Amino acid sequence: MVNSFDCRQLILAYGDWVKQNIEVFDKDGVCVMTTPFLDRHSDFIQVFAEKDGEGLLLSDDGHTLRDLRISGVEITTERRNEALQSILTLHGVRRIGNELQINATLDTFPQRKHQLVQAILAVGDLIHTAQETVVQFFKEDVRLFLSTNNVRFLPDINITGKSGLPWSFDFSIPASTSNPERFIRTINVPTRENIIPLMLAWEDIRDVRPERSAMFAVLNDQERRNISGELLEAMNVYSIQPILWSEKDARISELAN
Repeated sequence: MVNSFDCRQLILAYGDWVKQNIEVFDKDGVCVMTTPFLDRHSDFIQVFAEKDGEGLLLSDDGHTLRDLRISGVEITTERRNEALQSILTLHGVRRIGNELQINATLDTFPQRKHQLVQAILAVGDLIHTAQETVVQFFKEDVRLFLSTNNVRFLPDINITGKSGLPWSFDFSIPASTSNPERFIRTINVPTRENIIPLMLAWEDIRDVRPERSAMFAVLNDQERRNISGELLEAMNVYSIQPILWSEKDARISELAN
């Protein structure tokens, strides 16, 4: 059992890790921040901040959409544009030209930067819609699976953690007499880079939720058959219950009851 002193130490340790792994430099009057979060290339995500009147304008400098375009994903179809807008709306971010942007004040800067980084990670995942074998977005497949099996759920929710930062989850299932409150994050490409953010999110919110809350990660193993056993074990260590898409029918009772 982790006591209150240990919990405070964990929070401080997490905050120290974030601070120690952010690099900042000035480029022509623009503050460039290199964060400890990785994009799909395993490169550190950068956030650009500049003065905007009395506040700040934060952006990705157009890198995220430019990278998608170079990789063959143009946000030109109605389906992809809807997916992009859904991600941006969920995180409070807007698209101006090729840039992903969000406004902030000095007081709201940490939360707004956090929202922008989460949006960059989610938009980057649209690269996988370029594969012709992907007929539907994985999240839509999961939504249909839940609906078909009469699972009561709320889509696209934000939960504030003990750090004060909001985290987004794809679905929430209310508690019942036989099962606790459950959260679901869908992971289309189960890699280390895509699973670590979920571990950080769950570590941040689990202590502020009811004692019996549970976290599930639905992993798409249709294209990536050999999901690392080390990743699955790491999720279990963080009390995140992985559900392989190929084995979803055997897990219905954990979600529907």
